[in-house]
Amino acid sequence: MQKALLTLGWVILMASQAIAKPLLTPRLQDKLAETIFNAASSYSLYEGFIQDPQLTPSDKSKFTEAVLNNSKICKQTVEDALNQGLPPSTTIKVYDVFDKITLAEALSSCQEIIDHLNVQD
Repeated sequence: MQKALLTLGWVILMASQAIAKPLLTPRLQDKLAETIFNAASSYSLYEGFIQDPQLTPSDKSKFTEAVLNNSKICKQTVEDALNQGLPPSTTIKVYDVFDKITLAEALSSCQEIIDHLNVQD
């Protein structure tokens, strides 16, 4: 009887640990993919268009602000996922742009964009 209770206790403990682990749900995967994509693609456009001599300073400022906001949203979304307990090594498929990118890489990339754009101001 005691062995059965110990076995049952062990099974319950293992099950509770498995359930308690954070999961990369399809909804969270989609949200992360969208925000990472938006930050990466808007920055890519920024690099090309910001050099256009026909852009007014006001247009450049608005465009820079939009790219900065996308990167801040990306950073916050990734930080939220990490704060939920997902490990930094969690990989995200970002449409056809990145086959896989880890949360750590995404966070670092978003921060680099933010830092770069803040220096530009």
